[in-house]
Amino acid sequence: MELDIEADQPVAMVAVRLSDIADDDKATRISYGLLNLTHRDSDEFPQPLESGKRYRVRVLLKHIAQKFPTGHAMRLSLSTSYWPLAWPSPVPVKLTVHPAGCQLILPSREPRPQEEAALTPFGEPEGAPPLAVTLLQPSQESWRVIRDLAQDQTTLEVINDEGTFRLDAIDLELSSRVTERYTYAYGNYNSLSGWTEWERSFRRGDWEVRSMTRTLMTSNATSFRLRATMDAYEGDSRIYSKSWDEEIPRDLV
Repeated sequence: MELDIEADQPVAMVAVRLSDIADDDKATRISYGLLNLTHRDSDEFPQPLESGKRYRVRVLLKHIAQKFPTGHAMRLSLSTSYWPLAWPSPVPVKLTVHPAGCQLILPSREPRPQEEAALTPFGEPEGAPPLAVTLLQPSQESWRVIRDLAQDQTTLEVINDEGTFRLDAIDLELSSRVTERYTYAYGNYNSLSGWTEWERSFRRGDWEVRSMTRTLMTSNATSFRLRATMDAYEGDSRIYSKSWDEEIPRDLV
């Protein structure tokens, strides 16, 4: 995607999304691309933007092949953030787009019946035989958006619990569960936070070990703050513990 844009802040990001719009107006995202505009010319030597100056930039979208059914439409969306996929810029940004200088470069492939007829079909897929496992506790997945009207705050909560299963050949039980929460209070960029908790365990007979990690990332206009803990257990005894509290300059991010 080639864009002709200008920004009112020295640090800004642009997110480009390409969607397939069906006859019933349902949208399916096909691909997307992100660009920190301070990296418009170089990732090694980023440069701040000048307010009011126009820039021509190219945003690369993720590679994908897509066939659009007859009657469907394409929708192109631009935004200055794509939270929580990417951490937003330090402060809100006004991005001005000059449409006459923009274009979506989308390669297309016409059908080639004769060439395709000569292609050798793929053989049957091959792979190792599956392991014999016994499910002890089913998996659980959920995506929830939690809206706190009193605080004008929104949280995305993602739970991926892989359950508990036993590898029958070696009589080993495995468990894994991760919880993620991404929070933002409207209009307050300093309120952004990303929190994860990850627990893994292994068990055989009366032997059991497990690990627990917790990570919290926050930011302000000048730096990121990363706080984390890691605890390891054998049975009920904690045998290892470590914590981190690091501040990292934003450096045009």
